[in-house]
Amino acid sequence: MHALATATAEPAVTMGARLLRTEEIVGTDLGRPAAYWNAATVLRPLDPQAWASVLDRLETFVAGAEGATPRPYDLWSPFPTPDLRVRGWRLSGHVPLMWRPPVAATPARPAGLRVERVRDAAGLRDWATTAVEAFPLDGAPDTVATDAFLDHPGLRLFVGYAGDRPVAVSSTLVTHGVNTVPLVAVRPEVRGLGYGETVTWAATLVRPELPAALLASDAGRPVYERMGYLPLVRWPMWILDVT
Repeated sequence: MHALATATAEPAVTMGARLLRTEEIVGTDLGRPAAYWNAATVLRPLDPQAWASVLDRLETFVAGAEGATPRPYDLWSPFPTPDLRVRGWRLSGHVPLMWRPPVAATPARPAGLRVERVRDAAGLRDWATTAVEAFPLDGAPDTVATDAFLDHPGLRLFVGYAGDRPVAVSSTLVTHGVNTVPLVAVRPEVRGLGYGETVTWAATLVRPELPAALLASDAGRPVYERMGYLPLVRWPMWILDVT
């Protein structure tokens, strides 16, 4: 839980996001459409009164961004939530939390794909553009990833190239003793070729002696299970459309 919360919040803070941190929740906001970097994660079970207090504080935090533009804001919870629709939130779904123990693996690599770690501005542009277009993500490439990512000591970004074309991306933040994988995306026209699994392996094995964790989509879950990821629980995900 703490690894996944950090993997969302820390890249955002690296890009200059405002940070809200309490004993109950950690949230970040860039004040612009920027995908999952505008998000909060609940850190412990809450009773109804505590939920009301936490939401009051979170909604005030999000609304208080000076010069902000309309954007969706995500709320992740490892625990059951009340019905937040009465407060204007909409339920996006219940995403599977998956965990992989640190067991040895020798991943196969499909022919025609090379995976490179992002080390410079050109690679970062390839990563951000592919992530935005393939996922897809709200926000433009230069709002989803900035050059600040290149200086972060624990963040690793990977791009899969078919020839010279970037077609798949993944990312890892090593934190709380976990290879945390906050984002994997593959262009629709090349899905089913093993590219997503290959870039996920790159992210999963940044520190092969550590376990790995991610929040999956239902479409991606079979791929991750094939890699040895275990589904543990589903997290409710809510979205607030900030105007």
